[in-house]
Amino acid sequence: MSIWRYVGVDESNHGFNRQSDIPEIYVAVSAQSREETELRNLPKFRDDIDFIEETNNDYSFLLFSRADKLTIPKSKKLGIVLGSLLAHEQVREALDMYVDGLWNEWDKNFAIEVLADVTAMPKDTIKIKDGTDLDRRIKIVNYADIRAYWLFSRKSLEDLTENPYRKELLRKYVR
Repeated sequence: MSIWRYVGVDESNHGFNRQSDIPEIYVAVSAQSREETELRNLPKFRDDIDFIEETNNDYSFLLFSRADKLTIPKSKKLGIVLGSLLAHEQVREALDMYVDGLWNEWDKNFAIEVLADVTAMPKDTIKIKDGTDLDRRIKIVNYADIRAYWLFSRKSLEDLTENPYRKELLRKYVR
């Protein structure tokens, strides 16, 4: 188990309208080096998971079902997803999260509250950076995108539920 410092987060983005029986897959990928958070233009190597395996970046993933989407308020989704992905992970003295997609300040502040609770870190040491197309601009978000795509397209639901990198959804924050 590695110590998490920089974290990229993305999802499978397949949508419930097209495949309602398959949950969305959220993936967090860790990095120790700030170098993996620098902005650049990146291709998506979706057909080659081997190069990601060679990076030795740790990861976790979460299955987010249609029922989860209906029961979890949109305003709490980011916090519950990020907290679930980092639950029981070792985190360094600070945590920089890079999340693909745009989130409002209330969502990010709630996420910081949940992450502080889950990691036992002070809130002022947790940063969440969001933005469109981060999966094409920041390496660890790109890795999360590729891993989410690979898990979605190459693994059965049974394989996913038994995978040791899978996290459980933290439902205690739904209330």
